[in-house]
Amino acid sequence: MAQSPPELLKEKLASAETELQFSTALKDAYDAIDQLHDRYVGLNWIHLDCRNNCFWCCYLRVDAKAHEVFLIAHHIQTNFNVEQKESLLERLRTHSERVRTLSYAQHMATNIACPLLVDGSCSAYSMRPFGCRRHHSQRVQACEQSFNDPTDLQSPGARHPGLFSTMVQAEQSLQSVFAANNYDQTAYELGTALLEALTNPRCWRRWKKKKKTFLTAVTVPPDA
Repeated sequence: MAQSPPELLKEKLASAETELQFSTALKDAYDAIDQLHDRYVGLNWIHLDCRNNCFWCCYLRVDAKAHEVFLIAHHIQTNFNVEQKESLLERLRTHSERVRTLSYAQHMATNIACPLLVDGSCSAYSMRPFGCRRHHSQRVQACEQSFNDPTDLQSPGARHPGLFSTMVQAEQSLQSVFAANNYDQTAYELGTALLEALTNPRCWRRWKKKKKTFLTAVTVPPDA
């Protein structure tokens, strides 16, 4: 009988020491979740309007846990060339300077391009955090409307309730593995945390020691 994504992650995480081993463990769990996602969509005949180069949602605020940020950082370090890394770091610095001036509510109501967005596509799509992974739409017009009126935070959108619930449960099941092992559970704003992960190697050491990982990244306020 095949292992569930949480069981697979728990087993591999127990022996992971290096960033490569950790990244492989989490990526394998993500791949298994993606298969569950596709199976649910197929069995329930769900139509999704999400397509390549459709990037309305790439201007929304994304928050992520430290382990998700490290997965993206490892992908960048091993797959981006020097020019791509320098360009990304420049975008991350610009992004960080801007979002640090905004409150959580202001950021949620402001269109700000994700620094990973390149030529209309996510440059780290297969490693994207659950904040992006669970996001979907059955009607692209709703996404465009949200983009055109970012201050309307009450818009119901066009997600499929069952699929969204399934992905939230999947996210919680993976997060519980890290929580059970006492890893940092802080929710960080993705861009500011990724900048710190790529420029400060001490972050990884803090995470491995079960300490608060990012010291300068923007976090989600407790009452959000």
